[in-house]
Amino acid sequence: MTAHYYFAYGSNMNPERVRQRRMGFESLEAGKLANYRLTFNKRSIKHPGAASANVMEDSGSVTEGILYKLRHPSQIEMMDPYEGYPVLYDRLVMSISSGLESRDAWVYFANEAFVESGLNPLFGISTICLKESHFCRRRTLAS
Repeated sequence: MTAHYYFAYGSNMNPERVRQRRMGFESLEAGKLANYRLTFNKRSIKHPGAASANVMEDSGSVTEGILYKLRHPSQIEMMDPYEGYPVLYDRLVMSISSGLESRDAWVYFANEAFVESGLNPLFGISTICLKESHFCRRRTLAS
């Protein structure tokens, strides 16, 4: 399956980080993934005891993030090495709401073998998420 969008919910909510990773995108907007909650339970390989962001199914929850419109559907492959796809994370096409519309977008999910409770977020990642979530709320309120 292909998608023309990528939904970021962690450190990739920062557009400059995505540009550094050379994923070509035309635009970005706030998006929401329904029935999933943001959690920090994906065990870091490089930093023992630390966690990266992940989303877990949770009825009634909503994860806010950034919806990137890809220049070409194959651009998602530029993110794969940074996300550790397909070993650390898998990616699926999910329905993301943006304003009054819904779009199919790639979303990365931590593979079960790397999910662990009781971890602390990697240093700085929660700051990025909080900063970019303000962008999401501003965009959502403006819609």
